[in-house]
Amino acid sequence: MARVSRNSVFITVEKGAHLLGGMLLLVGVARLLGKSGLADYAVVIGLTAFFVPILDAGTNNRIIKASASSPAHGRIACLEALSFKLALALPVLAVMTGIAWAIGARPDVVLATVLVGISTVSMSMGDGLNAVFKGLQRSGYCALLMLGLNVLLLAGGIGAMIAGWGLVGVAMCYLVCRAGYLAAGFVLVRPAAGEPGSVLQPGFNRRWIVDGLKHLPAVYYLINLLSLNYLTIYYQTGGGAEAGYLAVGYRLAAALLILFGASFEAVLPALSAGLPDRQAFMKLVGRSAVTLTGIAIAVSAAVQWMLGPAVTWLLGQAYLPALPFAMHLVWCVPPFVLCGLAHTTLLAAHEQGRAAGWMLVLVVFGVGAGVFAHHYHGAVLTAFVPAISGSVLGAVLWWLVGSRKELFCGPASRTG
Repeated sequence: MARVSRNSVFITVEKGAHLLGGMLLLVGVARLLGKSGLADYAVVIGLTAFFVPILDAGTNNRIIKASASSPAHGRIACLEALSFKLALALPVLAVMTGIAWAIGARPDVVLATVLVGISTVSMSMGDGLNAVFKGLQRSGYCALLMLGLNVLLLAGGIGAMIAGWGLVGVAMCYLVCRAGYLAAGFVLVRPAAGEPGSVLQPGFNRRWIVDGLKHLPAVYYLINLLSLNYLTIYYQTGGGAEAGYLAVGYRLAAALLILFGASFEAVLPALSAGLPDRQAFMKLVGRSAVTLTGIAIAVSAAVQWMLGPAVTWLLGQAYLPALPFAMHLVWCVPPFVLCGLAHTTLLAAHEQGRAAGWMLVLVVFGVGAGVFAHHYHGAVLTAFVPAISGSVLGAVLWWLVGSRKELFCGPASRTG
């Protein structure tokens, strides 16, 4: 248990660096590029983030589980994952660019989407290498890599905007820094896990891909629900000031979910490594659920209490209209955390098919409800929809966890 706690601390540092770096860069964009610039930035980040689960296809969780069993299995899983991501890069970039044009983005926004899209492929491959460290429960490497990435990205992005390079300059910084993250991962993974024993050969394996998609992390579903809600509102409003106000709330909620995603990744290898019986399995899950829910509620309450002064101090008086949206959106975090932990429990118990199916239902239900709410009741109610949909589907997921009597991760657990 001590090793799990230490692993969780390192992964939390990793996610915290990602969260803080992203939020500080968001503040820089809001200050230096204005409300319309912030709206465009949020579209680029939201659109490229939508394809992260497709590039991942559950491979990172598979690498964690394989590495937890043995370094050799982890090396094989990592090599397969990187080959898959490399093969998918060009089709994903083409679709990203097409969507950017389809929603009416300006040429500079489309170019920024392409640059950040290439960086997203690099980031996804680097995350595959990071997953080896998480499976080996040596997450100090993960924290080191993410800290370095975000320090460089923040400094470079702010410098690019001050130099007058605008959104395209920020996108170039994403590309350079994330390529460096990938290169550093290659350097560090060899002494930690050994040589892979082969070279990357881009290709697809249908059965492997289908199984991988079932292993997609919960945080990908949850953040994509937020991203899709924002993209539909951006399209409906044509961008501009209101989209910029909404971007503050959506990016804040996404950042908090990234931070809590550390807990899911820390618990998964511990559960996957094998527990003696259902009672031990459910005891760890129950303790994690109570702890994480309490922390999520406390964090959401603290963030809501601090939002007014924080927005005024960090973004300026011009962004005060963003407060109602952000105050609603921050309350999606506790139900989303419960959804994520239930999903992770099902993954560890080899119920990944059911877990993926219900998380997909959550995304479809949440996006549909968001479009309906914005059309009939405006953006403020739309911002509260993720909390409602997360609460409904969270109850369903935990009912599924509790109702399956054979649900435990032990020697006799099922592998299907």
